[in-house]
Amino acid sequence: MSTNSYANRVCLRCRMQKRKCDKLLPVCSLCKRVNRVCSYMEPNGITGPGDSPEAVFSISLPVPDLAQLTSANVSHTIRTQVLTIIGDERRIQAVAVVYFRTIHPWFPILAEGPFYERLSHIFTHAIPDFSLLPLCMILLGASPVNDELPLRMRSLYILVKGFIASLEATETNSLELLQCRVLLSIFEVGHGMYPAAYISMGANVRAAVALGANAVSKAQLEETFGSPGRADEARCTWRGIVIADRALMTILEFGCSFNIGRSDICATGSYGFIQDAVEELVNASETFAAQITPADLEALPVFTVHPIYKAARILLGVLKNSPRFDSRRAIGALERVLQCMGTRWMAGRRYLDDLNRQMISS
Repeated sequence: MSTNSYANRVCLRCRMQKRKCDKLLPVCSLCKRVNRVCSYMEPNGITGPGDSPEAVFSISLPVPDLAQLTSANVSHTIRTQVLTIIGDERRIQAVAVVYFRTIHPWFPILAEGPFYERLSHIFTHAIPDFSLLPLCMILLGASPVNDELPLRMRSLYILVKGFIASLEATETNSLELLQCRVLLSIFEVGHGMYPAAYISMGANVRAAVALGANAVSKAQLEETFGSPGRADEARCTWRGIVIADRALMTILEFGCSFNIGRSDICATGSYGFIQDAVEELVNASETFAAQITPADLEALPVFTVHPIYKAARILLGVLKNSPRFDSRRAIGALERVLQCMGTRWMAGRRYLDDLNRQMISS
């Protein structure tokens, strides 16, 4: 005798897509097969024609049976999500092409040739850590819409973050998983996701040390990773972690606490150096704003946003009355660049809002 229980209506996803639903509880067979959220609940008891798919499908998540939370099932779920979200090998390759054209030049932690060589393995082998890389590539290619990240990208971010935790729980710690961690942290930094970026960056360092990617000698790296090519990729990944971590420590220090006494020769020299640096950033910002193209924005490094903000804060602070600057013009140039950068990385908008608060309060 069957023990299956059934809902008294079709699920929301099947209803929206006009599919035949078997109403099986807790997840209908079709939603289970394609690994999608299945819900029979109505939002506030009703649905209307204005309800978006995102609003409807965010009602509830299926709760997996504990027996299903195995390493093999996690691997299958990740592979299925990659195929569902991105598509076939041709589409995944297209995602990778954009990544290597826009992100890789300023953050080269992945080996491009070996990545493409292994790409077809996603469809024939259970390699969940490698399969996650294309999802991370999609995230880093996302741009804000109307000063916000699209809901789809926020959901994908949560999904990828959860997959990383799941693989970690199955005792996976590979170079590919480490690279996924780092790329996710770069996404968090670029879009001003604090304290998430601060927390994940610390985890990256420890994961790299546990893996042996921080080894100094070439021989040690080759012994750990099995080949000169893999050893070089591990070294590049470690360097990326160090650079990103140091940049993050600077980024988290909002504002400017620089204070100087003019009588000290060294301090006076430093003051002059800061003025030179700020002047260069202002001039570069004016040129950038006049010549920027969509392709330039697409490839804009995450780490370029913070120095623009920092220069503006210095102009609002210690250089406020410097005869060397027309502060209003200089800050205006930096604000325009932050506004432009904010269309690619949400951190630009975060910094711009902080500058506006400072100018109002000063």
